[in-house]
Amino acid sequence: MVKIENLSKVYKTRDGNDIRALEKVDLTIPEGEIFGIIGLSGAGKSTLIRCINMLEKPTSGRVIIDGRDLTALPERQLRAARRQIGMIFQHFNLLSSRTVAGNVAFPLEIAGLPRQAIREKVKQLLEMVGLADKAGVYPSELSGGQKQRVGIARALANDPRLLLCDEPTSALDPQTTHSILRLLQDINRQLKLTIIIITHEMPVIKEICDRVAVIDQARIVETGPVLDVFTAPRTPTAREFVKSVWNTAIPEELLYRHRPAREGESRLVRLSFIGQSAGEPVISTMIQKYGIHANILFGKIDQIKNTPFGTLTLELLGSPEDISKAIDFLQNQHLTIEVLDNHE
Repeated sequence: MVKIENLSKVYKTRDGNDIRALEKVDLTIPEGEIFGIIGLSGAGKSTLIRCINMLEKPTSGRVIIDGRDLTALPERQLRAARRQIGMIFQHFNLLSSRTVAGNVAFPLEIAGLPRQAIREKVKQLLEMVGLADKAGVYPSELSGGQKQRVGIARALANDPRLLLCDEPTSALDPQTTHSILRLLQDINRQLKLTIIIITHEMPVIKEICDRVAVIDQARIVETGPVLDVFTAPRTPTAREFVKSVWNTAIPEELLYRHRPAREGESRLVRLSFIGQSAGEPVISTMIQKYGIHANILFGKIDQIKNTPFGTLTLELLGSPEDISKAIDFLQNQHLTIEVLDNHE
């Protein structure tokens, strides 16, 4: 669906210096996928999304959508191709002088559709985004979430095959963010629409994206399924984003706390479980089978899109032989095991 090849964007300053906003970006985004691009402010993510719809002309490289190289199209053909690309903005970009229906109708009017067709299409879109009762209301009378729903309806007016979302939830509160993400997910399923989301918020990526690219200092530094990037980030940038929503470090007061002397040995282990393994009675089976004690020190569980994921830190107490057998057992249960020392 979307293929970005060796894409670079360089801006010239007034004094003639070069500012590299994008550097040799390569991405492939399959049809029907929700793809996230995450990066800090200034990393180049907004420039990237504007290059995808050619609002910014790349310095070099290609943007191929549905087999057509947009960078090679003449202006007239490019304008037609852009109608197949919807765009949602961070601050909504609604026309204050137009009603909700008027804002959604605007791109249809530009496209030259008959009035009756426009009215029917606007009604359909407002029902889809849950604003059928707000058609005659002006943007100033809407909440932030309602304004973004108008923006989504407007972006869908020309039946695009690709929907670009530039920080679509950063101006919204958490509850409204959740509802907007659910709406985008529903639209993705109903319309089989490819969606690219630009964000600096890892919870957005975690909640609805299939795959993610991490951009840092104008380059893509890591790409992969969200579950893989979230559970095993390979780069420092990705690890920092994951840590912002999923810090698995054991609290110091637990890790360094004084433990009274006990017979036998004590070992700390951290288990990571994903998907089906999250529902298995692994710990109770281990205790019964090897006769050791397990003291739960710390744990978290969450969901990455529709897949449960969690970590659990245990203090295993027993003989060295039984603890070793218990650890071997855990490693055979499709869990990721880390044996920790007391000075992690």
